[in-house]
Amino acid sequence: MIRKLLSVLFFILFYTSTFAQLFTSDVIVQGSMQIGGSAQNGYSFGFDTFVMSEDNLRMLFDDTSGSASFPSNDWRFTFNDSSNGGSNYFSIDDATGGKAPFRIDAGAPNNAFRISSDGNIGIGTDNPGGIELNIFDNDTPTIRLAQNGGFGVQSWDVAANETNFFVRDVTNGSKLPFRIQPNTPKNTLTLRSSGTVGVGTWGPNTNASVHMSSTTKGLLINRMTTAQRTAFAASLDTGENGMMVYDNEENKLYLWNGTAWITDTDAQDLELTNNTLSLVNDATTVDLAKYLDNTDDQSIDVFQLNGNNLELSLESDGVATQTVDLSTYLDNTDAQDLDLSGNTLSLTNDGTTVDLSGYLDNTDAQTLSFSNGSLSITGGNSVDLSALQDGTGTDNQTIDLTNNILSISNGNSVNFSAYINTDDQSLTSASLVGTDLTIEIEDGSGVTVDLSSILEPLQEENAAQQTQIDDLLSRLEALEQSVVSQVPANKSNTPILYQNIPNPFNSTSTIKYYLPEGITNASIVFSDMAGRVFSTVSLKETGDGELNVNSDGLASGTYFYTLYVGSRKTDTKKMVIE
Repeated sequence: MIRKLLSVLFFILFYTSTFAQLFTSDVIVQGSMQIGGSAQNGYSFGFDTFVMSEDNLRMLFDDTSGSASFPSNDWRFTFNDSSNGGSNYFSIDDATGGKAPFRIDAGAPNNAFRISSDGNIGIGTDNPGGIELNIFDNDTPTIRLAQNGGFGVQSWDVAANETNFFVRDVTNGSKLPFRIQPNTPKNTLTLRSSGTVGVGTWGPNTNASVHMSSTTKGLLINRMTTAQRTAFAASLDTGENGMMVYDNEENKLYLWNGTAWITDTDAQDLELTNNTLSLVNDATTVDLAKYLDNTDDQSIDVFQLNGNNLELSLESDGVATQTVDLSTYLDNTDAQDLDLSGNTLSLTNDGTTVDLSGYLDNTDAQTLSFSNGSLSITGGNSVDLSALQDGTGTDNQTIDLTNNILSISNGNSVNFSAYINTDDQSLTSASLVGTDLTIEIEDGSGVTVDLSSILEPLQEENAAQQTQIDDLLSRLEALEQSVVSQVPANKSNTPILYQNIPNPFNSTSTIKYYLPEGITNASIVFSDMAGRVFSTVSLKETGDGELNVNSDGLASGTYFYTLYVGSRKTDTKKMVIE
């Protein structure tokens, strides 16, 4: 018995010494196990089966494969930095390579990285929801793609929030070159394997680079001012032919032909057949037979609008200035007078009338009546005359009306001058403010009539006709330019007046001109639509020159400027101020 106790004591003393223990067979421990330099007797394991207690916790997996043909890389579990003030983390280290390919920092939130049972990955969520990679965050979930190698540093973010899905250029000021707003319609932008881009369609035409499909939207190309378009042209060359922009000052679409800007009208060809001038692809023609003498040195002498008459003439053609009456295109409603005849209101030169009888009191038909001692007038007041009766109710009293005084025999009288004699009432005033006509009648109340149903159609018709006039003037101007371009000009001895640029304008514009050598008395004269001259500028230098025009003090409208050499008129142009 004593010998068994000594054997057990020896075993305990031997196996609890500080010497390392080597077991050459399997070791099975029923219960929990604690190891490490900080292991302590009586440790409370709770639900933990294996506990490592140490200042620097590491678990090394040492692969001792002796043959080079077998994998032998060593791996390690690392728990926290070993230095004072280091980081708290768990990592899986490549012990042989000295790298840490997997690491979890202390304090990482729940479900920072989750692999669900179906193999889908959730970041920030415990339920990827059938999506291979589901990134969940309270504010703008983001994926960053950052390059920091030998080919340069560049970082991009792919992110989304309640405002948009976007790609962000982090390196260059966090610009957003690509954005998609929530609820963007289906097939707003599609890219097909044919290389075709579809806008609003999944099935773009394979022969088109871009196919747009919409019945409620259009194509809005780049818009710029005339100065911006001119500056832009300096950067263009023959390789950019086909470039298209819109000039929002001239309200024209421009196309770059490789050397200059052209408009859609520049592509039309001018054709002269048997003295008939026409534009290709345009049905408008002008018979120039009476203006041409078939010589090469003809030029336009007169081209201006005088009142409602368009005046045309060719220099040295021996034909007097021709006049075209445009009055049929004008309604001349400015001269209409308002007329009131009887109860009928009308406008001169207009068949529309308004019967105002319903607004007049027509008191001529008023009648007096007497019933049960009460005297009354139709449409007016009544007077109780019972006190004037003789008290017996007899019929022997007599009523008399003299000079608006009503009297009863043996009784009082009543002055009715305020109720009668309306036969001589007259209209005291009539005024038209906007579309409201106000009429005042003598000794009566005024009445206002809304004439918008009559005047507004007239105003709309006037505006439509004015639009036709403007269109006609534009066509005439285009034909003038075409005629001038068709007649060769010898710049060495012929004065030239160019169209102002820009036109129309609302601030400043430039007029270019050319004066041959030897001309000492030339000027540009400015006039309005009525032919009134409001400015004359003398030209002192010959050769190419230009004149800057300012619209200050001038009302919006159409004006003319004419080049005179001495007393001879050489050319006239139209300028429009907006």
